[in-house]
Parts: sequence; C-alpha cells; structure tokens
Amino acid sequence: MEISPEFAEQLISTTTIAEQDLRVLNAVQALKEHYGLKSDRQLLLKMGLNQALFYKIRSGVQKASLDLINTLIDHYQVNPNYIFKGEGMPLVSFASVKEQANAALVSDEGYVNLPLITAKAAASFIETFLDDHEKLPTEMVKVPVSTLNGSATSQLLIVEIHGESMEPQLRHGAKVVGKYIPKHEWQYQHGGVYVVLYDKSLVVKRIKDNELLLNQRLMLYSDNPNSGSFPVPAESVREMWKVISLFSSPVY
Repeated sequence: MEISPEFAEQLISTTTIAEQDLRVLNAVQALKEHYGLKSDRQLLLKMGLNQALFYKIRSGVQKASLDLINTLIDHYQVNPNYIFKGEGMPLVSFASVKEQANAALVSDEGYVNLPLITAKAAASFIETFLDDHEKLPTEMVKVPVSTLNGSATSQLLIVEIHGESMEPQLRHGAKVVGKYIPKHEWQYQHGGVYVVLYDKSLVVKRIKDNELLLNQRLMLYSDNPNSGSFPVPAESVREMWKVISLFSSPVY
C-alpha cells in the first residue's frame, strides 16, 4: 500500500539507516534550504519523483538508488565526494567550504565581501574550479548589499569584463555581479547577460533564445555588432551565472 506524502512527513523513523543514505538525506535537507522549501514533498514535486521516496529511505524500507544519487549530482549540484566518501559539504558551490563561505558574510554595515575574478586571474580560476568546485578565488571585494537584489551571498561572484564584445553597455574593465544558476535551470535562461564557463573558457555574453533543449546548444551573443555570436554545445557548458548588476565601470 502506498504511503500518503502527508502521513509520511509526520512519521519519525527509529530504523538505523546506512551512512551513505544519511548523507543523501543531509543533501536533501541542504537542497530544501537552498530552494526555500519546507517539506520533502515540495522538493520531490520539483524533481518529479515519488512523493514518499525520502520517507522510505528514512525508514530503512528503501535504500537511495544509484539513479537517485546520479540525479542529485548531475542536476542539483550535490557533492559526489560528500555522498560517497563523506568529504566536504553536501552541495557543490563557490561557498561550499564553511571557512570560505564565512568570508562572504556582512563585513561592515550594508556591505558584503564577494569573490572577484579579474581578467588576468580568469585562466587560473578556471583550472582551479575544474579541479575543485569548493575553492573560491582568493581575491575578495566589498560590495553594497543594495546592489544584490536580495540574493544570497553564497551564490554570487564578481567578474571583470575583458575586451569590447559587450560594448556599449559593458566596457572593457567593467565589473559585474553574477548569480549562480544550477544546471537544471540552464535551459530556462534567456533575455539577459550571463557569465558562462564552457570547456576552458570564461565569457560574458547575452543569451537571447535558449536552444539547449531543442538543438542541444547554447547560442552566445555579443552586444557589440562587430563581435557576432557563436554556438556552444550543451555538453561543453560547465557552469553559468546570470549578471544581476553592474559593480563598477571605467570612465574614458
């Protein structure tokens, strides 16, 4: 007999659960907090999964399957090292290391410290990020909270524009604030400027019509008509941030 989701959430299991299953459930709790959800049911609805699944894992009736774990890792930024080895934090993000996350807390009234990726540091940042998602850039910059549109600081970073491809709106040397976009939301992004990490390149471009679902590619556009556009295969896209504000811009 199927257990109703409402009843399942009211039950407290006394069954001993395997350590890996406990880590899966810890990751589930972290996801609920990340998305601002109050119940397992809300998260399962979002994921399109059976609404009693996490109750069954908690009660020891069912183990967390490899398919479920792969879904959490591939589409919801769950840290595989945490699930399989108990290392690191449940979710992969720029602020997933607690000590580094603390650096992004409010430093002075009305300001926060955010990681900065300069044009000169972009190459080393890419290499570091691809090797270890938990490492933040070492350079930090103080940013007014009023420019962040209420976004959680753990999801933000600042990127310096290199070149003239996004002029006239974004000039060479301008710095923009980017908000981290989870992988399962990439296909819905359009009509804005984004920081995109693909292969071993980090670029700031505009996404107009998102083709990830239809044509398995992401078209990236320059605002400067002399710079054009280019496609990036879906499998080459590694990370994405939406530009939510301009931090600074040079005056010529």
